[in-house]
Amino acid sequence: MKQGMCLDEVDQTFTIAPGQQVYYIRSWAVARIDLERLIAQWEDDGLYPPETRVWIDTLAACPREEVFFLRYVGTTEGPNTPYDRFLADVTNRKYGLLSQFLTTLQDQFPDVYQSARTFLVPRATHPEFVDRVHRDDRERVLIAFFTFERLLNQATGGFYASYIPPIADHAVFCSLKTNFFSELQSDIHTRPAQHDIAAYNGIAQWTNQIVAFGHENPTTTGTLHHPITDAYKEGIRSQALGKSYHGFRLLAVVGKDITKEHYLLGGTYLGDATRVSVFESANLVRDYLARLQHYEATRESLPQTWSPSEFSPEFISFANLWPYLRHKERRFVMELLRFWLSLVQPLVTVSMGRDPTAVLSAHFAHPYGIPTEDYLDHVGTIRRCSFAPLTWTTDDNVDTYPAGSSTLVIAHYDPGYDKYQVMGPGLEIRRVMDFTWMLTVFAADTAQKRLRRGMQDRDAILDHVMATCSMQNTDPTVQAFFQAFNAAKTALRTVWAQYHAACPATLHAFLESPGHKEEMSERSKERVQHNDAHTSRNRRCWKDAFFAWGLALPHSTSLMMSSLQAAALLPAGVDPLVHVLQTVAPPGVVGNDWMKDPILRQQALQFKGEQLKAGLPPNHFAPKQQQERVLRRFGQDPNDEIYSFTRVLERREVKVHQNARMVLRRKDPAEKDHTLIVPIHQEAIGVLDNDTERFVTFLPDGIGLLNKKGELLIRLGNSRTQGVVRRSQFAMIENGDILEQLWASERQLITGFAPALAPGPGQFAAPAAEPIVIPKGEAPLCKVRQNARVQSQGDALWLFQEFLNEEFPEGGVFHTGEEGVFDFTVPCPKGNGGTLVPASIWPMLGEFLERHRTHPYSATLRDWAPGQSRSVPLLMANIRSLRTVLSNGTKQKRKPGGKGTWDCCWYFIGPKQE
Repeated sequence: MKQGMCLDEVDQTFTIAPGQQVYYIRSWAVARIDLERLIAQWEDDGLYPPETRVWIDTLAACPREEVFFLRYVGTTEGPNTPYDRFLADVTNRKYGLLSQFLTTLQDQFPDVYQSARTFLVPRATHPEFVDRVHRDDRERVLIAFFTFERLLNQATGGFYASYIPPIADHAVFCSLKTNFFSELQSDIHTRPAQHDIAAYNGIAQWTNQIVAFGHENPTTTGTLHHPITDAYKEGIRSQALGKSYHGFRLLAVVGKDITKEHYLLGGTYLGDATRVSVFESANLVRDYLARLQHYEATRESLPQTWSPSEFSPEFISFANLWPYLRHKERRFVMELLRFWLSLVQPLVTVSMGRDPTAVLSAHFAHPYGIPTEDYLDHVGTIRRCSFAPLTWTTDDNVDTYPAGSSTLVIAHYDPGYDKYQVMGPGLEIRRVMDFTWMLTVFAADTAQKRLRRGMQDRDAILDHVMATCSMQNTDPTVQAFFQAFNAAKTALRTVWAQYHAACPATLHAFLESPGHKEEMSERSKERVQHNDAHTSRNRRCWKDAFFAWGLALPHSTSLMMSSLQAAALLPAGVDPLVHVLQTVAPPGVVGNDWMKDPILRQQALQFKGEQLKAGLPPNHFAPKQQQERVLRRFGQDPNDEIYSFTRVLERREVKVHQNARMVLRRKDPAEKDHTLIVPIHQEAIGVLDNDTERFVTFLPDGIGLLNKKGELLIRLGNSRTQGVVRRSQFAMIENGDILEQLWASERQLITGFAPALAPGPGQFAAPAAEPIVIPKGEAPLCKVRQNARVQSQGDALWLFQEFLNEEFPEGGVFHTGEEGVFDFTVPCPKGNGGTLVPASIWPMLGEFLERHRTHPYSATLRDWAPGQSRSVPLLMANIRSLRTVLSNGTKQKRKPGGKGTWDCCWYFIGPKQE
């Protein structure tokens, strides 16, 4: 290669003239056994670079005495020499494949480290300064020549324009006549984030919450091995709040997750006004926006060159859905993102990828806001999403989210998708991403124009943007834009269909599965060829080949699996099933050399298979029988109705897990069987004794649970017709539409008529009739007021009076703890030696308030709940003002595991006063 490419080997004495651009190749000669040890060392250290997949494939096909050459392609500008760059890489690079490689060589293979050689590519040298695009072109050509997957380079070269669109697309965008970028460059109407004191302080609080939760939950957030650094903390804080324009923030971007490189390096994702980002996906974003900014400035011609540094991201507020390395605390990160969005309050929000789009589309109530599996259907759509607290989603008196608490969300492809897509429709997906950014700029420009005209009504601005940036807009330029956009999406869908048809279906599932990174890491462990000798080593069809091999076997064939870990530890040349084959060795053989004979080996395996099947029924290894054995292993009867699918669920036993999840298994002859995981409140489980059986019942307004005594279990605050799950909450549960249909089907069997189905997520049905409006009176008392008098029906005290008259007309005893937790007796204050069993007052109050939903203070009192420090004093202040407390006391109960106690007070009140 040195002679073929006319390379010149250089050392540390080599010098370069200032301004001269040279290209070099740094090479290390590594023996196969050393390379295997290096990969194994990385695995022991918890490092799984995806680049090692190609190395492993190559190792499997080469003899053990083979020597591999690992190369790194680089460029430098004089007077810096390749040796200077090498020293800089050793001292400055702390992360990435090259850093890991050099560190391991220094520690484990110092002779290989010292033998590094550097070769100059003289024909690629630029004798004088040239622009960056041309410099990077040559670096990319060299990297492509040596095959990117086989190099230590983790990028395909320096910056290169991600996409140059057709002239027709350029004309379509210019016809929209946006002035978004040019207007932002004026400082007259802008204000730095630091001047918005409330939002700025809120972002500081939000950042501290991220750090504190990460430190408190190191296992589930991934901070156990990589604690949150000050650089990362400062990075997420500084990028979370962009500049405002006329008092509003125009654009926010929600990413999917943080990369390990970004987490360890810190800094901002998009960079700043003076420097571009070090992350390739962020440079793709800046590249798209820089080109569109260039379009606005040069409407008459199609620009061919631009730079991401031309676009300043100071107006963009950025946050990730997952700010941690691990994706375990979904509910917490969703609330974090909602809190951040409520501080930023952007007019237009970009959601990068399926996960952020699904969360935003569901108004942060759940992560299932996208109803269809094809994400391309949602790319480029504009939907209105709320960042208000979730109390409105469970309040039946509220039809929609509060005014002024919404943003327009535009679904984008994750820019990392384009980076990781090694094969497939690269050009088509770039074109769709380009149109999506055009639509985003068009929407932000439309909002910007409203602000320039003095409009300050947030909802009115969003309504105008929705109407303008819609396919229903009859403006010819807008119609032409959406026609071109839809054509680009159709072309992408067509090319994808052709690509997937040509590739194994398993590869398609592998590429698009949420856990593909974990699978890539696991595959890097397959470093010994005989671990999967019967499968293809081709990385694009290995799984498909394995399935094809398995399907070709006779139906009665039994398979024997051996531990891959044990096989990997065997010396080279030893059969991975040596320990199994030794038990069925042919008579008279000595040693293990006979295992190399394929005929003897196959006969031994067949004999071992007959041994395994001896005395077993013919269908012993059938899937159903294997499933039953697994269930029995965990103490479950596979024939129990609780684990079977049924057509009718009413009064059937269901499984309720300790994590407050109810499992409903419905058999649907028209479709596939459904397994619904329904979250319920912890207090509704009621498993505090030996009564662990639970039976489901479908109530007029929800789903309830019965114990084996037939007693109805309900959640605090729910009425007896709502049970443990209100019907209004179905839409906020995964597969809520199926749960709604199941409830309607069961209610039809119970009542004989089909109820009307509830509206879907984001839709709100109007009330059947106008409720009686009661004028709002005095608020609840915050302290005891003797001889308090009820002035009107609108007073909060009137509610307490009616409640006490209904539940305790002659007086009685109750406690203020959670229902089902406390079971104790108290002496009767009448002195007759008797005892009384107090019940929790909260279920009684909740059911009463449910019947008085139209009262102006019903919602206020429903917010009071056990466990809140102020609930009990407020409750008793109102009760003491209406009734005499004859006796009272306190009780405690230790929580399971000895972690704290439950506390409650009990009260015996007198009869109602005339």
